[in-house]
Amino acid sequence: MGFRLRLPSRTQISRWTVYALFAGFFVTLPVAVVTAPPIQAASFGTTYNAPEYFFGGGTNTGVSDCAAGQVVVGITFNQNAMAVGRICAPLLADYTIAALSTATRNTANYVFCPDGMAAVGTKYFSSSGLRAGLLCKTPPLVNDTGTETQYVASGSATKFMTRTTQNTTNSLCNAGDLMVGIRYTSNLWLDSHGARCAPYVKFSISYNANNGVGAVPSTVTQTTPNQDLTVVGYGGSRLGYRLAGWNTNANGTGTLYQDGDVQSNMTASLSLFAEWDSIITYDTNSATSGSVPAPTLARTSNAVTTLATNSGTLARNGYTFGGWNTRADGAGTNYAAGLTTFASPGDITLYAQWNSAITYSGNGNTSAAGTVPAVKNMTGSASQTYLLPAPTTLLRTNFTFAGWNTAANRSGTSYLPGETYTATGSTTLYAMWNLNITFNGSTPTTGSLPSTITTNEYSSPTVPGNTGNLVKTGSTFVGWNTSSTGGFGTRYLPGETITATGNLTLYAEWVATCVPVTSYANGDQILTITRTTPCAYTLPESATAIDILVVGGGGGGGTNSGSGGAGGGVTYRTAIPVLSGQVVIASNGAGGITTANSGTAGSTSTLSIGKTVFTSTGGGGGVSYVGGRTC
Repeated sequence: MGFRLRLPSRTQISRWTVYALFAGFFVTLPVAVVTAPPIQAASFGTTYNAPEYFFGGGTNTGVSDCAAGQVVVGITFNQNAMAVGRICAPLLADYTIAALSTATRNTANYVFCPDGMAAVGTKYFSSSGLRAGLLCKTPPLVNDTGTETQYVASGSATKFMTRTTQNTTNSLCNAGDLMVGIRYTSNLWLDSHGARCAPYVKFSISYNANNGVGAVPSTVTQTTPNQDLTVVGYGGSRLGYRLAGWNTNANGTGTLYQDGDVQSNMTASLSLFAEWDSIITYDTNSATSGSVPAPTLARTSNAVTTLATNSGTLARNGYTFGGWNTRADGAGTNYAAGLTTFASPGDITLYAQWNSAITYSGNGNTSAAGTVPAVKNMTGSASQTYLLPAPTTLLRTNFTFAGWNTAANRSGTSYLPGETYTATGSTTLYAMWNLNITFNGSTPTTGSLPSTITTNEYSSPTVPGNTGNLVKTGSTFVGWNTSSTGGFGTRYLPGETITATGNLTLYAEWVATCVPVTSYANGDQILTITRTTPCAYTLPESATAIDILVVGGGGGGGTNSGSGGAGGGVTYRTAIPVLSGQVVIASNGAGGITTANSGTAGSTSTLSIGKTVFTSTGGGGGVSYVGGRTC
């Protein structure tokens, strides 16, 4: 229902009282029963004021608009006493208007458009007071000849009149637009009145090549409200991509449309972007197990495509899966598996990226842990060749750093410091440590020392002989010893192998030269050595085998006519093989002596031929005589 306000002619009331009374004016009145759903509110554009009819000087402005999606179908009007009002009806989904109900049409003091028509403005003329009526047209096209309603002056004795020849003053909407409200000014009475109008929204479909080559279809705009529009195809192209249709989002994440798709009941304009699809395929890149994921469809070149994960559990011996790369050797661009922001450059193959790490081991270093080079991480095969480190702070006591080896015991491949290395997967390189075996002549009279031997703890080099013809007057060279004093260390004979555990000095071991007594028997030369301190004798170069007799020292006799000491032990061997010019070392055991109580045992005698030692023990000492004891 509507509201009217009647004021006595020229009644003097305050402006604020008028405002309070008008507060109840601006309501939407009930309309006839609707038989179809209403249009969307978005079907109208921006409301504007039609040229207003001013017939007084009031400055208090009022506006009364229909609800969204509704249009004016009836008004009431009176200048003094002032009365204004409007009745609205909704446009249906097909942009038509349902017939108004009888109750609505019986609303007192209102004039109405014919059924199916809506107001496109107001018209005014004066006869028995100023009157207002509506000019009505038929939506949705609103292009028919307008129909005027009766003209109302609700305070007049003749409330309704039909215009015949009277001239009118008009407040009309632009062609094709509909009236959606009223605007007025007042002071003590109504001083102006006019229509408020809104255009239909005309929706359109526009096209964007989205980096394609070739002109896109022209934009198509509705010529009538709610007009169906048809999507048009595109004949453009883009290198490396396939046209999949039109998408509402440039990044391909919206709705896909095809040529010929019809858009009905549009509530907004449609901007379409060419959707350029590409295929991302995956390559195992020498994987030793697993399978590649299925290809990925990229619906755009924007960074919104999700790459495959390693769903097929690809693996490669000695390597770690590191995502996908644009190059097989890993020198391209790397992308994480499952990346959600991949920007496809077009059809592309991505290769499994195989990363490896080279770890370094100090292999017994005695310097701080931080002196061992850091792990070398490598991406793909392109970075697998590099220069090995040559650390200067990596140390090991009594050793010299010599490079790297693929095995801790140097049984693998060796690499020098700074040498070019090409990895073939993750591995550990172990520091190689060299040691030096040097020689000391132990104050020789003449001659020179052998060259230093550079070796390692896993090798067993051969000990050299007296290669520099060392000579020491009165002594014979018998080998090399780890002790500078000879017998307290380990003796190494020429030709023997040695395994050292660090830098080592070997000292020439000198033994006094033997002076044997020579005799002959049965055509053999017999050498007798009686010296009781160690001495060395060089066999003739012609000797290939010798017989030996080693006798231990005899025991000392007892005192006081006691028993005599026992004789020393005897070791006899024949045909003992010897080397040409081989040195033998003899050490005769001394005989025992007589003491106050008994004789002492004789000492052991030894004869060393190479590493073989022949031994004979000394004889026991004699027992002294004690009176009264029966022997």
